[in-house]
Amino acid sequence: MFYAAQLLHAVDGLSTATAASALGLQYSGILTGRVLGSRSTQRSGRAFPLILAALAVTATGFFAFWALCDARVAALGLLYRMGARGLQIYALKSFGIEMSCEEATLYRKRFFQA
Repeated sequence: MFYAAQLLHAVDGLSTATAASALGLQYSGILTGRVLGSRSTQRSGRAFPLILAALAVTATGFFAFWALCDARVAALGLLYRMGARGLQIYALKSFGIEMSCEEATLYRKRFFQA
């Protein structure tokens, strides 16, 4: 996680300040979730609805990350780099192949359907 801001700066072209801010927001979100989650589960019967809400938020973020080609969305994934944007960057840097966001999304979808 310590190199995530450098990764966002180098790969996605975010400014240093924006990349550092994105990482700071991620850590703030983690801390907020842990504090609120621990307080919410102290009362009896609250754990199951909290788990369902967490799964819903996770699923929403998961699909947004995989479907969109945008540096701001890549900031949500920081280390995973498995979305269409990550494929675009990998193809260009590793093989010199340029592809549009739509092409990267299509190739990624075909790969996981096989």
